Amino acid sequence: MIVFRKSSSSSACTLNPRLYRGLLALSAAVVLSTSLSAQVNQGGVTGHVVDPSHAMLPAATVIATNTETHAVRRSRTNHDGLYDLSSLAPGVYTLEVEAPGFGKSTGSVTVQAGAVITQDFSLAVGKDVVEIAVVAGGALEPQSESHELKLTVDEVELSELPTNGRNPLSVALLAPGSESPSDATVNTSSGQSFGTTANQLHLGGGMDSQTGYLQDGVQNVTLFTQSANLLPSVEAIRQMTVIVNGADARYANPSTVNILTKGGTNRVHGSLFDFLQNDALNAQNYSLTGASQVKTPVRYNLFGGSVGGPVLHNRLFFFGSYQGLRQRTTAYTTTRVPTNLERAGDFSEGKVAIYDPLTYVGGTNKSFTTTTGKNAIPTARITPFATTLMKYIPLSNLPLDGVLNINYQAPIRSTIDSDQFVGRIDWNMTSRDQLYVAGGYSKTPTVTPSFMSSLYGALNDQSAVNGFLEHTHVFSPRAVNTFRAGYNRSVLLSSVLGAGSRPYFQEFGLKNLAPLPSQWTPPTVSITSFFTAGNRYAPQGATQNRFQYADELNYQIGRHHIFLGGEFLRTQVDGNWTIQNNGYYTFNATLTGQYVGGTRRASGSGWADVLLGYPSSAAGATGVSVGAFREWQVAGYAQDDWKVTPRLTLNVGLRYDFDNPPNDRKGRASIYDLPTNQIADGTWNTNYRDFSPRIGFAYSPQTNTVIHGGFGIYYAGTPYNYLQFLLAHAPNFITQSLSFTPATAKVVTDVFVANPSATGITPQTLGKTMKDVSVQQFNLGVEHTFLRRYMLSVTYAGQVGRHSSVRVNANQPNAKSGTSAVFNVRPYTYAGDVFAQYNIGYSNSNALQTKFIARLPGGSRIISSYTYGRSLNISDGDRNTIQNAYDAGQYYAPAAWDRPHHLNVGALLHLPVGRGQHFLGSVPRPVDWIAGGWQLNSIYRYATGLPVTITATNTADTSSIGTFLAQKVCDPTQGFQQSRAQWFNTACFVQPGNGAYGRGGRGSVRQPNLNQVDLGLEKSFGITESARMQLRLESFNALNHPQLSLPGQIAVNSASLGALNGTAKAMRTSQVALRFTF
Repeated sequence: MIVFRKSSSSSACTLNPRLYRGLLALSAAVVLSTSLSAQVNQGGVTGHVVDPSHAMLPAATVIATNTETHAVRRSRTNHDGLYDLSSLAPGVYTLEVEAPGFGKSTGSVTVQAGAVITQDFSLAVGKDVVEIAVVAGGALEPQSESHELKLTVDEVELSELPTNGRNPLSVALLAPGSESPSDATVNTSSGQSFGTTANQLHLGGGMDSQTGYLQDGVQNVTLFTQSANLLPSVEAIRQMTVIVNGADARYANPSTVNILTKGGTNRVHGSLFDFLQNDALNAQNYSLTGASQVKTPVRYNLFGGSVGGPVLHNRLFFFGSYQGLRQRTTAYTTTRVPTNLERAGDFSEGKVAIYDPLTYVGGTNKSFTTTTGKNAIPTARITPFATTLMKYIPLSNLPLDGVLNINYQAPIRSTIDSDQFVGRIDWNMTSRDQLYVAGGYSKTPTVTPSFMSSLYGALNDQSAVNGFLEHTHVFSPRAVNTFRAGYNRSVLLSSVLGAGSRPYFQEFGLKNLAPLPSQWTPPTVSITSFFTAGNRYAPQGATQNRFQYADELNYQIGRHHIFLGGEFLRTQVDGNWTIQNNGYYTFNATLTGQYVGGTRRASGSGWADVLLGYPSSAAGATGVSVGAFREWQVAGYAQDDWKVTPRLTLNVGLRYDFDNPPNDRKGRASIYDLPTNQIADGTWNTNYRDFSPRIGFAYSPQTNTVIHGGFGIYYAGTPYNYLQFLLAHAPNFITQSLSFTPATAKVVTDVFVANPSATGITPQTLGKTMKDVSVQQFNLGVEHTFLRRYMLSVTYAGQVGRHSSVRVNANQPNAKSGTSAVFNVRPYTYAGDVFAQYNIGYSNSNALQTKFIARLPGGSRIISSYTYGRSLNISDGDRNTIQNAYDAGQYYAPAAWDRPHHLNVGALLHLPVGRGQHFLGSVPRPVDWIAGGWQLNSIYRYATGLPVTITATNTADTSSIGTFLAQKVCDPTQGFQQSRAQWFNTACFVQPGNGAYGRGGRGSVRQPNLNQVDLGLEKSFGITESARMQLRLESFNALNHPQLSLPGQIAVNSASLGALNGTAKAMRTSQVALRFTF
């Protein structure tokens, strides 16, 4: 029995003196900070200026002019001949360098966000002008100022590489060490539960929740799922940088995706586009049985446009974009519904005899045939609950198939209607001040109706609002200050159609349930051999408001680029966690089965159980499971990028993050502390020691080669979804989970008691002393460029994670070898099962990462990466549960996203045909309209198959909440003939013995390898000098290669164990598009 006692701790949010003094010191450091380094969403140029004898030239003037906006920035070399132009907006700049008594030197560079370019100049004596050669399409330079492992892609690659849905993160997968959560075959994270995996990435072998997302340098995260809040249309993106490893002290997360939006220029520019998909362009679904397959009807239209230009020449600019998606997908659902006779209670046409639970006496019952003379339920015995449910169940429209057990088929049309707006204003206020304001809005409701008329259909909605402001002020050529402010709002909802419209529990006559009006949904019903309808965890979701303020003051001192900065974040999250508040009922045909002497001899009918109103199990809840959480965070960072010599740069930084744990403003959040058997108000204890040192180096033995390496500690965010554990326990919230036999049967409307006590329930809780998730990263590698057109990097990258979240039974009986745990005494005898979320997880990843980039003549480009590595952990995400709370190491195995080999190649290949090209270079313009302007675009992926877990029946401990693993007894890749019916040696897995836990089942076999080619063929028509029309045909899985798959988890006693009965990817899907740019 659990006895809850209230602790004397107050829920008020107060600061102790030590914390106050620490924050005061941190604030002072932020205010007094000085620095010189490229901003997160800005870039920089640095280098030396020398005379003909290679002596350093002090007091040389360096002028950078943005070719698009004519914004001008000036710098002067110091006594070491070193100049620095920091906090530059990304773009193409012309550089002019001059000094008294020397000629002028000019050049051109492309500045990228988050990167510092090294460009040295040599001045001739006299008035000679030295011009630095420019490589068409942009020269590739080694990263000589930093040890970060990253990939930067520009607007050309984002807009022209073939990606289904034009999601920018699909292009981010070209970065080494990147994986998509959308490929996962098991549900282990909140992102998978809420359908946000398209807005997430695994980077560097880490969890998707450890990746940070920035838009224009400001946080862009939905905290509920740790996913990107808003992903702008590729038409609105100027540049995307994917930092996989080695981020400096400006970044909190171990890995980050930073998206920089486009701005206006002195020239009006923009685009219009329309991408169409239709099932007529697609291949048939792959047939696992050899039978002919019907295409799934698809209507898909992705359309929009963008425009930017000047408001005041050289001073004020605007940019805006819109993207809309209208998608209709029809799938045929088949199921078993009651026949007309069965709806009336008549089961005479079937072979199953129905027994009356009311006749159960002494362990034996009687059939309706015996008591009424007919295998039918009297009309008077059919409950109002069943009558109400039948109003929404359609009549059968097919003859009953005795083999497939279906008698109903209907088309279900899913809809997605998405709209997105992105806008930006840039203002060159003065030669010393620049300001930009940007914002975005998106809304993506997805509706999937149910076969049950007007009831139980799924509704998922994702809405996002972002707003940003940045002001940059130049105090002097060596001192630059940048202030940023940001706002994020996200609305995330997983629900059913009609939620909140009326009190369904009253309509169905269910007693002792009291969901909040916002939580009203129909009860979830599972009927064996018929169907399951409803979602017992709907609605769930959250509304988030986040306010961000940051400042950074840059300064150059000799060879040191020192910067200190700080940021403050205030977060509001209103979460709604429906946890069976509307009731969950299972009718599994046991209550109307035959019993003799207390033993069930035959099953009855699940539908007969429904008509009589006798569930075999029921779960419900009373209390409040909504929270209004408030949190504030502050961070300070310092970094010194020290140019020790012209060839060696050291990156040394320190970051401190303080996170005041989120608390419910209405005082409903608390933690059940199992060891003391008390309820403590508030959340987990504050962590004061989140210091993150970062150190790295970049050494250039020659101008086209860089050796780099580094180490850093990082802290990742908390997925807000598990804040439900602060609410879902007594006395605030009590769940009831009940099972019934013929001897204890209760009518469905009366199964729950009016005033449930804490006895026998399973409370949920969090660890009171939870640590923040920490990651240690390290890398060592070399980068080399060839002819300024080709770049190759080879790097060892690794990371070690600690304190990731795992779900366990905190009061699990401690099983001993050869005994059944259910007979052992629990550690805390006053409590039953306790469903807890503890941060006891750990992980590590080690990889060899290679990257090759080519900029070819004519505009062709190649981006490729190959990763060889392993990612191991005991927890894949915040929803992971483990079978044995006393031995988490049993779960240590390949991560759900682990792919030892992964090759990605993206290519834009301009075909050299047409006017001015290698072939048919002098044809007339009418011929060139047909022969010229062709381009072949492609993305190729090859990767090792994902891990698969073999599960078993829990024979060790009925209190275990985790997935129970099978026992591995041999190598499943050996000793058998591999086929589609037997992908691995199934004899290598067995059911563990009584009292024993299985070992070796998690991630112990692999899916088939991934092998996919996406192709695009593009024809470009020149209309004017600056206007072009593109006609595009793109195919995903263009070679129509079937990607067969296993389930992510499969039971050892399953009849389909080892069989490839699914597909991991769709067959060939094609789209046509028109895109007009000007």
